[in-house]
Amino acid sequence: HAAWIDSQIARVVLSNIQNEDNEKERKTQSNANKKYGLTKKELEVLTLIVDGLSNQEISEKLVVSISTTKAHVHNILQKLYLTDRTKAAIVALKEGLV
Repeated sequence: HAAWIDSQIARVVLSNIQNEDNEKERKTQSNANKKYGLTKKELEVLTLIVDGLSNQEISEKLVVSISTTKAHVHNILQKLYLTDRTKAAIVALKEGLV
């Protein structure tokens, strides 16, 4: 059972996100993969979690089933050694994963 990100937290998270150029994005993906073993798709899902999207919204945006989205979220939480998506968003921002 995952907790949703409160809308106020989502606004704070969104205000801290900056546009990155492609080189930095590639470096970020490489670092995330090396440090945590996150795939490109998992990083994409993690970015959407940081943006405050629900599993249903992520599924619609990525055009995948809800079970696929839940599997990605589950894998992200396992790889980051976390228990909920709010903590995953915080770690993603602190570690520069998104």
